[in-house]
Amino acid sequence: MRRGNWRIDSAELESHLRGEDDLGVVIRGHLGLENALSTLLEVGLPKGLSNLDNLRFPARVDLAITTGSSTRRHERRGSS
Repeated sequence: MRRGNWRIDSAELESHLRGEDDLGVVIRGHLGLENALSTLLEVGLPKGLSNLDNLRFPARVDLAITTGSSTRRHERRGSS
């Protein structure tokens, strides 16, 4: 798949992130979910397997589901 040449306008992106428009809400929500998912995987996966830098969001979701990271995290804390 060939991608076109495009540039991110950092000022426009920042205005969306700080703004209360719909796009800003979606972006902040996605970033929050991605951060929570990364934390969940880092806690749930053995050391050495939790380097997630090269994984895209859908792959992180699949990994969390496949490994049952959320279940193992709760078991470690003694929660049900």
